[in-house]
Amino acid sequence: NVEHEFPVDLIVTAERWARDRLRPVGVGGQARVIVKQASVIEVPLQRTTGIRGALTTDQSERYDGVMEIEIEVIHNDGRRGIVSSRTTRSRTVAESVSLQERDTVWYQMTETMIRELDASLEAQIRENLRSLVR
Repeated sequence: NVEHEFPVDLIVTAERWARDRLRPVGVGGQARVIVKQASVIEVPLQRTTGIRGALTTDQSERYDGVMEIEIEVIHNDGRRGIVSSRTTRSRTVAESVSLQERDTVWYQMTETMIRELDASLEAQIRENLRSLVR
């Protein structure tokens, strides 16, 4: 797992998304945002060996990211609703990648995953929690 090395923490990104996108209104009820998963695994890739390997720039690592968020709304009259979304993203980097370029790839992964979650959760909230939210 390498998410702790990311320039922007995945958990912090999910929390920031919830604060920016969800606003409490009314006089009762409760909403919970649960980050079920926010992780990235580095997978070493096979490289070309021998003389050919010396002349080839291979993709050396693949980063497999997963983010999953669940939102539970409990109205003060007891009605409940839950929506959740999960997104995955994979990116590879060349063996010659600089630290700055790797950070850029990681930042782009985070940004893409949170945008996908945002679109999915917004649609689900409008569709499935319509009677519980404004």
